[in-house]
Amino acid sequence: MSVSMKSAAIDTIALKEGPYVVISAEDGSMTPADAGLGLYVHDVRFLSAFEVRINGLRPLPLGASDRQTYVATVQLVNPALELADGRVLPPQAISIRRARFIDGGLRERIGILNSTPEAVSIDLAIDVDADFSDMFTLRGYHDGPPATVSAGQQPGGLILSARGADGVLRETTVLTEPPPATISDRTLGFAVALGPQQRYVVEVEVVL
Repeated sequence: MSVSMKSAAIDTIALKEGPYVVISAEDGSMTPADAGLGLYVHDVRFLSAFEVRINGLRPLPLGASDRQTYVATVQLVNPALELADGRVLPPQAISIRRARFIDGGLRERIGILNSTPEAVSIDLAIDVDADFSDMFTLRGYHDGPPATVSAGQQPGGLILSARGADGVLRETTVLTEPPPATISDRTLGFAVALGPQQRYVVEVEVVL
């Protein structure tokens, strides 16, 4: 399907369960923000960015499935990656699977498989953000000042919050298991060491 917000039009994956609506690009990411991608509850966007990067680069999509309205899976592979030891990892050496579902919030399982016969170490980054914009502003029906969003760390992740023009405080908490090794502003970082054919899994929970 495709969605158009302002001037953007891209292929998307859409999930819906009760008041929750999740719209992402084909690779599962929620960027660019002006395409209307994100996690919405009652027409308010509680997550405006959700992107996975490996050694600073976005993985390449192979395919996606959203046959159920509340579950989606995305299969990705790496582009050519320069490793810290100087080696260059060829494309499609690493398989990344994002399994996403709605359950009183957003949950995602990110599985990374080393398909090579050698050990590799990579940096996994998960970028998140929230703007708490309402759907009518995003569609250009009316203008409104952007919310001032603050980001704070907490055990296992971070919390994004803003008080709207209606006086309501809205919060989005992003937690991971295992906990991130580093948190820098709105980026959760993981140092991933994989033996041959070894898998690494991160569970992400977005609580509103």
